[in-house]
Amino acid sequence: MSKPHPSNADFRQQIVRNINRKVTLVALAREMGMSLTQFKQQFHSTFGAPPHRWMTLYRTLLAHSMLLEGDKPIAQIAHECGFGSSSLLIRHFRKTFGIPPQKYRQLHSHRQTIRGLKR
Repeated sequence: MSKPHPSNADFRQQIVRNINRKVTLVALAREMGMSLTQFKQQFHSTFGAPPHRWMTLYRTLLAHSMLLEGDKPIAQIAHECGFGSSSLLIRHFRKTFGIPPQKYRQLHSHRQTIRGLKR
């Protein structure tokens, strides 16, 4: 007997919980008791985009928030966000935000300093 399919909320939780793991869609589908086709259909229904596109954007946005919150090295952020390498993070970050993460961090840090001086 197969497992019942997870609700959209459970599905979303499972995906987000695994976002930093390098895991295949087949493995995720199997963990959720679905075929790959069922998994892709529920993914698109839940998130409104295909798995790879959504997961890459989510990881990029996660890296963005980590850049704003602290001073971890780019390589560490890439690893913690589930990117295979820092160069992959840099490529996706630049595609999404128009500048590489290190430059973004420098610009943001400069703005934070100016805001602190104005208070």
